[in-house]
Amino acid sequence: MSQHVHQSAVTVLGLGPMGRALAGAFLDAGIRTTVWNRTPGKDQQLTERGAYSAPTPESAVAASEVTVICVVNYDAADAVVRRDAVAGALRGRTLVNLTADTPGRARSTAAWATEHGIGYLDGAIMTPTTTIGTPAAAFLHSGPEELYRRHSPRPHLTRLPGVPGPVSVRRRGTRPLPAPGLRTAKRRPAAPGPARPHLASPVLPGLVPNRTAGRSRSG
Repeated sequence: MSQHVHQSAVTVLGLGPMGRALAGAFLDAGIRTTVWNRTPGKDQQLTERGAYSAPTPESAVAASEVTVICVVNYDAADAVVRRDAVAGALRGRTLVNLTADTPGRARSTAAWATEHGIGYLDGAIMTPTTTIGTPAAAFLHSGPEELYRRHSPRPHLTRLPGVPGPVSVRRRGTRPLPAPGLRTAKRRPAAPGPARPHLASPVLPGLVPNRTAGRSRSG
């Protein structure tokens, strides 16, 4: 187990099946990872693999510049991140919310984050836990493009296996719904034939390995 929580590159809040899959993919990619879960005990396998288990959500958030939260819904997410201590720890950092809920809740959380000086990206995981960290994984994100791209040139992220350069959403049909004032990553028209939305995200290195040139696009 790591003894240097302050050196973590990413924090994962919520260790349900998807949260554990996300944290595991970060660890597999060699990323220093801090984890926290409301119910104790779900972090054992992750700590055995090198994750640091933070005692509180505020200490978990303080450990990393980027925090990923993935819980059952936005009520559960709000109960964690909108606590005064956690919101204070998040100020000046980036929160990536991969919790599923409605567009209205996403907009509300984006507005709250802006008011509290928190960089905010709202996301959706389009594929099941078994795909995380494989080429089959698919993610969408909405948020300020500058914030999204801020993390991609960093050497400690881009040197990792499976991390693409700047990317774009490839989609067919409906577009991701951004919160007010938020922009989705640049898109190119979908190619003819069946396709599904995906985002190989530099914000979440290790979750989607490099795709071939025909599937991974520069934005």
